[in-house]
Parts: sequence; C-alpha cells; structure tokens
Amino acid sequence: MASNLSTTVTAALRSEILSGALSPGARLPSESALIERFSVSRTVIRESLGHLRAEGLIRSVRGSGSFVLAQPRAAAQSQRTTPGRGLSTTTPPIDHPALLEFRIAIESEAAALGSVRRTAAELATIANAMQSFVAAEADPAASLQADLDFHRAVAESSHNPYFTAALDDLGPAMITMPDERLLAQPDHLHLVNQEHSAVHGCIKSGDPRGAAAAMRTHLVQSLRRLRLGDIDG
Repeated sequence: MASNLSTTVTAALRSEILSGALSPGARLPSESALIERFSVSRTVIRESLGHLRAEGLIRSVRGSGSFVLAQPRAAAQSQRTTPGRGLSTTTPPIDHPALLEFRIAIESEAAALGSVRRTAAELATIANAMQSFVAAEADPAASLQADLDFHRAVAESSHNPYFTAALDDLGPAMITMPDERLLAQPDHLHLVNQEHSAVHGCIKSGDPRGAAAAMRTHLVQSLRRLRLGDIDG
C-alpha cells in the first residue's frame, strides 16, 4: 500500500514539475504540507522525494528543504503514461558536464559574433538581464530566469538564428542550480555576475576575441565548479 501511495505522490509532483506548475528554483512545500495535501505518512512523502531526487527533478538541501531543478524541454514533452500501468516515464537526469562542453563551443562563438553585430537595443537587453540577475539574488527562480535571459540575449546579438534556436531547445536546463544559488548565497552570485560583466564589456567594446574568451572563461569556470561539486550556470 505504501508503495502505491508513494507512486501516486511521485507522479503528481513529477507532473507539476514537468508541466512548469512548479518552476525551476522553486522550493517544494514542506514535508508537513505535503503530508496534509496527500493525506499520507511522512514515510510516503520521503520515499516520493527520494524518487524525484533520483530522477534529477529536485535537490534537497539539508535544513532548507527541496528545490525544483530545471529540466530540458524534451523531458516535459516526453512525459507520457505507460499503457496498462498508469506510471509516467521521463528522460534521464541531465548530463551537466556534457551540456557545459556543448555550451562552451557554441556560446563562445555567439559572443564573438555578437561583439561585431549587436545593436544598441540588443546590448541594452544584455545589460538589463544582468541587472535583473543582481536584483533577483534572493529569489532562485528569478535568478535562473535572469541568467537564462542573459545567455539568450548574447545569442540573439549574434544575429545567427541557429545559436538562439539551440539555447531555446535547451530551455532553463542550460542553467543548473547549485546549492549556493538555491540558498541565494551572495558570494556565488557575485562571482557569476562578474563573469557575465566581462562578457558584456567585451561585446560592448566590439572585441570578438575578448568576448569569446570571456564567455569561454565563464563556462569553463562553471564546468570547474561542477567538477568540484558546486554546479552553476
């Protein structure tokens, strides 16, 4: 019986995450709130959260609760019901190192092109995204969106629709959420903002080599932090 209840709770929360009802960076309701909502035991809730963690849909931070992680668009689109079983199937957890390697390759060139092709309006959009990132430091979901907006704005400035399409296809999954960002730790956010500022400065000054190097440095640093156990976008 407990297993069936856990399956039901897991499926309900999974559906809300993949549909976007629970946005990336959002904190899940407390265990007590989930117990009341589903009328199940604490054991059932903890088992369900364990399933969601195993699927890469949430991360639990000791003493702070569980948070929703960004998923690729394909995950939400592939959600379906297994015939005869009523269980949802999902894509595997994201391979973050491989994703960052891909981003290093495409976003460095996008930044270089943006430095010589960007319009004044596009440069302003990049700057606005940076300002939103700083303003959103206490809100993980808003921080993720501002980070995504920054990288997409850089891609837009390249005037190459394939770069933009690649980032749109990845969606929020391209910005991973470390514990430091989920907990809105200012040192981490300040470091990421400095790296963004370096990219913006080179694009503003029309320096393609500098823009490519700044974007590459930012994403290589993200990969380094990931391998040290500190995932960031």
